[in-house]
Amino acid sequence: MRLTLRALLAYLDDVLEPATLKEIGVRVSESPSASATVARIKEVIRRRRISAPELTGSGSAPDPNLVAEYLDNTLSPDTVPALEKLCLDSDMHLAEVASSHQILTAVLGEPVEVPLATRERMYALVTPTPLVGDAPPPKSGVHNKLRDSAIMDTSPALEAEVTGGRPVMPDYLKPAKGRNLVVLLVSGCVALGWILWVLNDQGVFSSRQANVASNEKAAPVVGGAVHEPTSAPHHDHEKASTPVEGLANHDDEPVEPLVAATESSPVPEPDADGSPTDQSLARNETTAPQSAIDEPAAVMSDPAAPDVKTPEAVGLSPQPEPAPPAPATNPFPAMMYSNAEGILLVRDRESGAWNVLPRRALVRDGDEIASPVPFQAEFTVESSALAVTLHRGTRVRLEPGTGAELFKIYVDRGRVSIERSAGGEHPEPISMGLSIRGQNAQIALNEPGTMCGIEVEQRVPFGRRPDPLLLIPGGGFYVTSGNVAFSWNGGPAVNVGADVGWAGWPVPPNPMVAGPQRPIPNWLTPEGIPQTNADRKGVQMFEKEFNVDQTVDMSIPSLVMDRREMISTYATSTLGLVDDIPMLVKALQSEHEKTRQAAISSLRSWLPTDPNNTTRLEQEVARIFPEDSVADVVDLLWGYSRDDGKDVIISQKLVAFMDHKQIAVRELAFYYVSQITPRTSAHGYRPSLADSPRHAALVGWRNLLEKNGGQLVK
Repeated sequence: MRLTLRALLAYLDDVLEPATLKEIGVRVSESPSASATVARIKEVIRRRRISAPELTGSGSAPDPNLVAEYLDNTLSPDTVPALEKLCLDSDMHLAEVASSHQILTAVLGEPVEVPLATRERMYALVTPTPLVGDAPPPKSGVHNKLRDSAIMDTSPALEAEVTGGRPVMPDYLKPAKGRNLVVLLVSGCVALGWILWVLNDQGVFSSRQANVASNEKAAPVVGGAVHEPTSAPHHDHEKASTPVEGLANHDDEPVEPLVAATESSPVPEPDADGSPTDQSLARNETTAPQSAIDEPAAVMSDPAAPDVKTPEAVGLSPQPEPAPPAPATNPFPAMMYSNAEGILLVRDRESGAWNVLPRRALVRDGDEIASPVPFQAEFTVESSALAVTLHRGTRVRLEPGTGAELFKIYVDRGRVSIERSAGGEHPEPISMGLSIRGQNAQIALNEPGTMCGIEVEQRVPFGRRPDPLLLIPGGGFYVTSGNVAFSWNGGPAVNVGADVGWAGWPVPPNPMVAGPQRPIPNWLTPEGIPQTNADRKGVQMFEKEFNVDQTVDMSIPSLVMDRREMISTYATSTLGLVDDIPMLVKALQSEHEKTRQAAISSLRSWLPTDPNNTTRLEQEVARIFPEDSVADVVDLLWGYSRDDGKDVIISQKLVAFMDHKQIAVRELAFYYVSQITPRTSAHGYRPSLADSPRHAALVGWRNLLEKNGGQLVK
């Protein structure tokens, strides 16, 4: 089969035979142009705010009927190339044709079921016209076959003669009276049998038969005492022999309600020998229900009210006041990913997988996006003078704003810069909403030419001790030009100008305070983070490793073990950004020092975000490391502080770990020893050294312990 546009549409919508699908899939993977066309079809279908052909006049070509014949595979072969060329040259027409093919596939994939009532009404309303001659056979096609099958279903009605009056309903549409009567009889018998079975199962008939067959009247109840009847009770065999006669004698007597049968009589006191005084209980006789017929009303005393628990009324108790309605959200503005190069990831809302977002695509409200190291993503906001940039290692979610907010950004980690252009027709402030790891804020860029930056750092633990500061974001808010009004958690707005330029995230319940002034970080300067030629070349190589048609978990994990250290480090940082914990644990065993350090940093930042992360980490470490090293790796990832360097046991354990057989353990131990003793020489030690030079370097660290009395720091 040729790889035409129609073949690719059928391949994408899965309407071909399995063998043909497999053949086209192989050919698409082998052809770069076909792969690019497939990716382009997927992108234009998903693209929002794409224009559509005009209905009439200029710009309305091609004719919709022509497109319908093309999709139905009935278009003249001479016209197909021109139509396909038009679609391939225009994203608008390609999106229209591909979307129409997708919709028709979904609609025609299942036969249409017409309800019987609808058919009857249609036949009663329409007078069929007589058939004149034979119509020419229609062209072949999928849609025509479905239409022919629908005509065949209703052909008996069309073949009926026209009598001039209202059409007669076909016999096969008329309800069968005899069959309906049989169905009703069978249903009635089943319902009656079910009712009898339920009543018998509840003991209605057995209780009545036992009471009636004894042919005795119940002893009256006076003052709560039971008076035994004067006649001797019947034996079991006598009761069994007279059920029919007793039933006939009691047809005219009133029957007590079922509730009376559930009232329990007083339990008789046992005799000295332990046997009950009521012989009827020993014979398993049923006491007749109480009745007021045999005694005058003056003699009868009011029976005690049964101890029935009143059911709890549902819905009558006072209900809590309803929560206040959520504030109305504003329409989300059109934000376009405007980069000419680089990589931006977007998370699928259903599967949770991360995909590469095509360039020049629009992001939607609710999208979770991430800009991996070493890329940055730039966005233009429609109908506003704002430009938003996600810097390397940033992960955010976009949501509609409320009130005066244009939109809202939920910053999970990383750095975001927002710039308002110097021009513009509207001088009033532009407001945005922020959510910084659960803390809400609002900023207003008060004047044109304002630029600000948002930095959110994840704190890392130093031991398993509870630390509430771990959930407080690090970083702060920068202003490089202009003036910004900043409000934290609904508090009063704080004006931060370029003269101060900085406000750190407050620790609740402290308010937001501007200052003291800090130097502007490199990522906020026009030059950005300095890069060498080797860095730029590595960025270009890493960008080529991403595939638009593959998710991140399919294309990037294999790069963790790449021989190129820069590519391996970038891949590890990307997996840390999307929280791919299994691959981060595997990266701890990488041969590259920077890769191991990137994995350590990502895992330590991820650990305190959820109480269940420790268990998950232990499971993942147990899959990669030997059993005797699992506990050591987990403890080392939780970390040690500088104060732990004053502990003799911890100090000696860390130095001993620097000679561990696992390179991950050596890397983690040296990571903390270097932080605890920042001014101490490493004595030539590196975790990746071979055994002999590593042992020689460890002599200096052991001498340090001996000098400090077993401590890393005094």
